[in-house]
Amino acid sequence: MTIFYLGILFNGCILYAILHFAKKKFSINSNFIIFFISYSVITIFLFNLFYGTKFPDSNWLLYYADKFRDLNFSTESNSFSIFFGANLLSIPPFIIVNDPSTAAFVSKFFLLMIFFYLKFNKLITNNLFVLSLFLPSLAIYSSFFLRETLILFICFVFLNEAIKKKIIIPILFLIILFFLRELQSFIFILIIFIYFFSPRNKLKIFSVYFFGILIAIIFSHHYFKILNYEIEVMHLEDGEVIFNQFNKFDLFFLSKFFEGMIRSLTVIKPIEITSLKGIIYLLEATILNLILFYLVVQNIKIKNYKIINIVVFYLIICGFYGLIISNSSTLHRYKLSTTLPIILLAFNQTYQIKKNNVWRIRNN
Repeated sequence: MTIFYLGILFNGCILYAILHFAKKKFSINSNFIIFFISYSVITIFLFNLFYGTKFPDSNWLLYYADKFRDLNFSTESNSFSIFFGANLLSIPPFIIVNDPSTAAFVSKFFLLMIFFYLKFNKLITNNLFVLSLFLPSLAIYSSFFLRETLILFICFVFLNEAIKKKIIIPILFLIILFFLRELQSFIFILIIFIYFFSPRNKLKIFSVYFFGILIAIIFSHHYFKILNYEIEVMHLEDGEVIFNQFNKFDLFFLSKFFEGMIRSLTVIKPIEITSLKGIIYLLEATILNLILFYLVVQNIKIKNYKIINIVVFYLIICGFYGLIISNSSTLHRYKLSTTLPIILLAFNQTYQIKKNNVWRIRNN
């Protein structure tokens, strides 16, 4: 117990030192520093008290991070993504001592790195960041020794740097993302592809959608093999032996696809609606969906079809997430690191286009 309190104290001091040295660079005051440290300590203590056994991968990450710090680079793990993630999480200078609570400061560190990166690129304000900390998902996943804030940081950096047409940084972060969460790396490649190659003409857009659906139907027997494999793997990992298998593009597949999309957008199963966790997940998902809907409406008004096409792709991804992932917590973790970067991208694109339109009107 003494080691636990010393670990909390030491890691809290490191967090304070990081914030203090970043004070001038990122225009943060003492109130912000006190709030973030208090927020970190309180959420880590509370969530580890009530949810300490909810994330088994946290124990594996701790195990391999501890080995890495002892310079033991054995690759005995069955999951390379866990092993690779543990190695990355062991780098920040926090005491881990094989304890989930003290090690959780590493997740807070990457949450802080997200803020520093977004603030440096003028993509977020101090108040907006503080407001985002009250998202239940960020509060929970940053309170454990997990990969979530690291993956979220990588997704933000990759998406923003790729949009700025940089080469080295996006490629580097994409490779890291591939080893951490392979599926998500392909999703973000496609998001960037849609961003740069979206047609601006409505007829061309509908033509792309039409031929895209047609090609998907014709070659469905190829990707159904991959889909069935992913469904089997994810369901068996969650201890479920009964799951759907798909052989053709028919009404049964479409009904399950749209059912999966709805479950992915709400992040819960119908039987979970009465639980506290289910209500919190549903409330957060509803807020994020409303924000995304508002941004889509704004982009329709300004005819920014890039964002509209990305959101359509996002809905398709939600459908596949809902089909493949059975466990609601796993689904929530996958979806979070896709949703937040897309929302930030849509928000900043909308703001920039409106700002440029106002400037043109004033100068004409």
